[in-house]
Amino acid sequence: MKCGFGVEVDAQGGTLALNQLAVGRFDAVLWVTDPANRDQKMTRALQANDDLELVAVSGKRLLEPLSDGTVVYRKEKLQGRQAWVGGKIETICTTALVVMRRDAGAPLLEKVSDAIGLHRDAIVPRPPKD
Repeated sequence: MKCGFGVEVDAQGGTLALNQLAVGRFDAVLWVTDPANRDQKMTRALQANDDLELVAVSGKRLLEPLSDGTVVYRKEKLQGRQAWVGGKIETICTTALVVMRRDAGAPLLEKVSDAIGLHRDAIVPRPPKD
């Protein structure tokens, strides 16, 4: 799908997208993850491939609140491959984001709201206690 500025977006998912990046089919891959979970599939796939690395993402406009005051992104330092030798990278993070079509309807919105409210720990696990 073309999205402007000569950029084409492919909704390829999972480790297949990282493999496509490694062989040069994609220029970049974006995924959303829990930065505290270092043992999830995409992170393990990234660690296993020396040709791939997390990159820093910055930009003041990304940190600006929406017109209604909602803050979507915050700046955070996360561990990338550099962290396995003691370094961190700076990127943007979001606490949670649910996206739905405007015409999804009240029944679906209620189901999503129930899932978020009733299964919060499965969606956003609490950090382990030391």
